[in-house]
Amino acid sequence: MTNAPQEPPQPDDAPPNQSPWGRLVLVAVLLVGTYALASSMGWLDQLNTQWVQDTVAKAGWWGAPAFLGIFAAGYLAHIPALVFIAAGLFAFGQVKGGVLALLGSMLALTCSFWFVRLVGGSPLAKVKNPRMRRMLDKLDDAPMRTTALLRLFFFLAPPVTYTLALSSIRFRDFFLGSMAGLVLPMTIIVLFYDVIFG
Repeated sequence: MTNAPQEPPQPDDAPPNQSPWGRLVLVAVLLVGTYALASSMGWLDQLNTQWVQDTVAKAGWWGAPAFLGIFAAGYLAHIPALVFIAAGLFAFGQVKGGVLALLGSMLALTCSFWFVRLVGGSPLAKVKNPRMRRMLDKLDDAPMRTTALLRLFFFLAPPVTYTLALSSIRFRDFFLGSMAGLVLPMTIIVLFYDVIFG
């Protein structure tokens, strides 16, 4: 009698000899370390709206790609996303800046999601705590809708991104849900950016 072929190990699962909570600690250490590095290098003070605008202006034709790259890197360094959204709107105008702000937001969320997922896996999928389990079950039942609602109310808050990345949600649901949830708050910011950031 031959043994049935075994399923290949999933990349999101912790190795058998490694606790998923150990991976959570590793994620926390890396995120805190990223913030500490950015702070010690003075990037948190330097990376403000005016600096981003000036850098984009100096980049010429490469201004838009430079903006997207700075947005993604800055989000990982825990710099508030509104800094980049404001810079994009002032540098590129309401229409182009609004489109780039949305693209930059999605790129930043994508990079952050994969960084946390690759390092930490999906340990929240194994949580047994009843209260947390009820919340995670809602995410499992309607991942895109739940993600959209989280983005609608918490916008680009990094803790939301980290929590989703550590859950069992598929990237496609995370991406589409995030985009759907960002449309309304991003539209409001774009329409009234001169009042909000003026």
